[in-house]
Amino acid sequence: MTRLISRWNYQNWIIESHYDDYEDLRQYFPDKSDNRKEVTATNGGFQYYFSSEEVEQASEMIKLRANELLTEFKSPVRCGELSRSWSIQYDKGGWQALHNHAEKYKIISCVIHFDTNESDNTSDGAFYAVLPEVDGTNHLHVFPYWAGKLIVLEGNVYHGAYPTTSERDIMVFDYRMEI
Repeated sequence: MTRLISRWNYQNWIIESHYDDYEDLRQYFPDKSDNRKEVTATNGGFQYYFSSEEVEQASEMIKLRANELLTEFKSPVRCGELSRSWSIQYDKGGWQALHNHAEKYKIISCVIHFDTNESDNTSDGAFYAVLPEVDGTNHLHVFPYWAGKLIVLEGNVYHGAYPTTSERDIMVFDYRMEI
């Protein structure tokens, strides 16, 4: 399943899809290591930032898939150079505060999930995003996760993750936006 969700005259957008080779990326996860130098939106988990060299091959694979999706939806933008990348390993109870990744219209963010929510509660650990509309209303979108889920979004979109009842892993790649 692949779908596009957009608001604000297509200036805020999210593509929900799948990345078949997600297991190839698991090799990049450190053993519950955290190298944050400042406070982030991650709570109850380990966040590890990668150097561009550490994830060069993985970055190119995700960029290729993201650009395929952007082309499919006839987007005028593409993922360019890798800006930064990190992994998050959530413990039980871990969650992500509402945040965004970028200066407006400068970053495309890609989030890959490595686990499937086995709970009957589809919000358990789910990615969520708040998309504003030009009339001032806001739309909350919740994205239940499964292994291999890929979310591609304009980096200025505010998003987070609900508390999880199980350990789970994600990777994030932020790319410079190219027109």
